[in-house]
Parts: sequence; structure tokens; C-alpha cells
Amino acid sequence: MDLHQILFQILTNVIQILCVVLSGFRINLISSKIQNTKLSKYMDYARMAVSAVEQTMGFDNGIEKKKAVKGFLTKKIGNTLSPEDLDNLIEASVYNLNLEQNAKTSEKNPPNGSNKYAL
Repeated sequence: MDLHQILFQILTNVIQILCVVLSGFRINLISSKIQNTKLSKYMDYARMAVSAVEQTMGFDNGIEKKKAVKGFLTKKIGNTLSPEDLDNLIEASVYNLNLEQNAKTSEKNPPNGSNKYAL
């Protein structure tokens, strides 16, 4: 890897972390607007939609996938949430899906010489 690739990777990771942190704050604002049960239901809808779109549309075309998820959520929950709140639900669901996939990958491929059961 050359220096440009390393810097790009670092910048990408920093942006992802910032998005997660900002999404967390926005989720707190959303939860103050609606009841926790509704928020949980909306989060479940977003998680299902993101997972379904990832499986059907692959890992490219992020803008089209986001439009598809947004369309599904709008049909399911109507105009209860603002477009920004919908974006935050989608981003949080994508982040959680990526965490799950990374955890599964690291469980399957532990670093050389490591034992995942060792303390």
C-alpha cells in the first residue's frame, strides 16, 4: 500500500466514525419525538429493508439502494419522520449491518496464531 491509499483509508474510517456518532445523536432526537415502541418498530423496518436491499442489489449502487430503502420506509411508516430522520435510521442500520458482517468475518478468520477462545 502506498501513502495515498493509507491516508484514504484513514480518512474513510474517520468519516464513518463521525457518521456513526452523529447518527447516534440524531437517534436520540428521534426517540424524543416518538415513543420508544414506535422507534423500535421503525428501526426493525430499517434493518429489514437494508438487509433485503443489500442481498438483492449487491454492494454497489449506494444511492439507488438508499432510495429503495427510503421508499420502503416511507410506504411502511408514512410521513411520520422527516427525510433527515429517515436518513439517520438508514445510516444506523447500514452501520449495524457492517458491524455484524465484520464480526462474522473476524470470527471465521482470526489473526494467525490467535485463538478466539483464549482469555
